[in-house]
Amino acid sequence: MKKAFTIFELIVAMALMVILLAGSGLVFRMSAEVHRKAAATAEISRKLLAMVQQLDQDFEHIRHDGEILMVWVLGEIEDSGGTTIGYERFDRVMFFANGDFHSYKDTPSVRGNIARISYMIASPDEFSPIPSNPRDRVLARVQHIYTADASLNTDTDFTSFDVDAFYLDERDLEYDKTAIAEWKNLDNDIKEDMLTVIMDLLVDFDGGGIGVSGSGKPVGAEIDVSQNYGLHKLFCEGVGEFKIQLWHDQDQRWYPEVYKDIDGNWVASDNAWLPDVADKDGDGDSDELNTLISPGRFYIGDDTFSDLFGRAFKFTFTLYDSNGVFPEGKTFTHIVYLD
Repeated sequence: MKKAFTIFELIVAMALMVILLAGSGLVFRMSAEVHRKAAATAEISRKLLAMVQQLDQDFEHIRHDGEILMVWVLGEIEDSGGTTIGYERFDRVMFFANGDFHSYKDTPSVRGNIARISYMIASPDEFSPIPSNPRDRVLARVQHIYTADASLNTDTDFTSFDVDAFYLDERDLEYDKTAIAEWKNLDNDIKEDMLTVIMDLLVDFDGGGIGVSGSGKPVGAEIDVSQNYGLHKLFCEGVGEFKIQLWHDQDQRWYPEVYKDIDGNWVASDNAWLPDVADKDGDGDSDELNTLISPGRFYIGDDTFSDLFGRAFKFTFTLYDSNGVFPEGKTFTHIVYLD
């Protein structure tokens, strides 16, 4: 007669099986989560490496005899009720640099060793604001290679400047026939128009500053990924914020910066952003920063570079993975030394 399992033994065996299956499921879920985070970390690491390598290459070869425009652009972060709960930065910069440059889409390909370069958070299409969801933003790197190739055409004629023509060149072309010396000698009215197009900001030398036209939600270089438009400007996707700071030797700190003071009000270092007249929280103080004002520094290519910019730039940017594994993104800083 064969010996059978008792009811108690069957129950114990089934309980053990359930425990093993539950444990296996837990291990599987943990393994899948670890894999997702590892893949997202690797994606962000690749973005970070590409960004710091390009920043190093461009800014370590910046031309001190070429003009530089750096603008600090502020945007409000609001909660669902429209209350300002913070600020984010959409800083942008334009400069000339040496390097081995080549175009991506122009036919024939254009090559050169001097280029006008700009960095900024991009808009999804013409005149649209920067996306409110930081995961949807992209960082644009726009380069225009200097060339004297007579076979290449541009619509720009600086003797009778046409903003619309320059806008088309800035948007579509990857080269420029204007040498640094010619650029520096342009009439200020023309230069204001050109810089307004390049930086997508209202540039006004006569007014003593640089201002954003419209609300506190600026637009940037236009890149429409779905239409393959402006893809030669696409540097990195999923860049939620791009902040540039200068090292102040005397004070031994980076500036400008936006922070909360001891009273809980948002303020800016060095009065970089002037306070608004609005008193949104009703405490009698003007506690809101003015996002319509974008301070900046314009270097004309003389010997005042170190006085204006110091000896280092610090870049702060927040990177997001494409699958949203890290919903708050990862924030990094990178310092480029200029001396």
